[in-house]
Amino acid sequence: MGQSIDTQVADAISQLEDVWEAPVAVVASNWQQERAVDLTRQAGRHFYDAVSSVDAQDEGLVLFLMGRGGEVSFADTLHRTLRASEHSVQAVVSQPVDGVYTLVALSADSIDFVGTGALGAYDTGPVETQLGRLDLETAAALREAGWAPDSTNPHHPRMAVHAHARQLAREMLERVLSGESDEFRARIGRHLGVERLGQQMTLDADELAALGLEASRLDGERREAALDLHGALERWLELRGPTEPRYEETGPGGEVEFEPARDIPGAFVGTLDHHATYLMDTGQPHPDTEVLDGEWEVGSGSEN
Repeated sequence: MGQSIDTQVADAISQLEDVWEAPVAVVASNWQQERAVDLTRQAGRHFYDAVSSVDAQDEGLVLFLMGRGGEVSFADTLHRTLRASEHSVQAVVSQPVDGVYTLVALSADSIDFVGTGALGAYDTGPVETQLGRLDLETAAALREAGWAPDSTNPHHPRMAVHAHARQLAREMLERVLSGESDEFRARIGRHLGVERLGQQMTLDADELAALGLEASRLDGERREAALDLHGALERWLELRGPTEPRYEETGPGGEVEFEPARDIPGAFVGTLDHHATYLMDTGQPHPDTEVLDGEWEVGSGSEN
């Protein structure tokens, strides 16, 4: 049957659907160190499959967003999916997000915030580039060209990779806001760009509303239900606290003993009934970036 949702996450999604009286789709990923996941077009395809299974009679769709970075191809796929659907989309943001998560939030009809929710720069690039890392294919190509992947040389080709990612994000923003005036697009691009916000600053609901976006803060039952889902996802994706090491020293000679490799969830995309989980293998770190490798598994329902 494939990978199912953690029971607490499933219960929280169900609760949010009940109080909102609308189906809920979730896009969530880990962004910390070796567990960082940059969502790509493949994840976007899983999102398309999930949203396509939502009853067309449901006019509204709640899109819960939690993560950072990501590839522009993911935002492109989600934007096309949301535009093609007949649902009005309300994004819910429960923590600071950036990159494609900001682009996806801007694709929604309105954005609701809860907790520390806020939008960071849309053009920060993938988490890998934010951390100064490169994917295996790019790193190998740089070595062939005689460049060390981790060089700090300001003329390093890696800088061109980063610049290209930001240019793609700017092109994507134009597509997301294509129905708006030139002045509005320029205003959003200026205030939500990395040149102004960097990788650490964000804009909250009031600041975004002042820019002309449909943004507000949740209260009442919807607020509590959204916070419950945030907490359940935070626990399941192991975002709380430092990552526990896989080994411990067992003797004075510095010998170490590794715990058995295991699959851990790094990202989740979809609805309660149709979803995909990105499972990372703790025994398969990427040789260049040390990020754990993984693969998507499609599932339905929740764990028993």
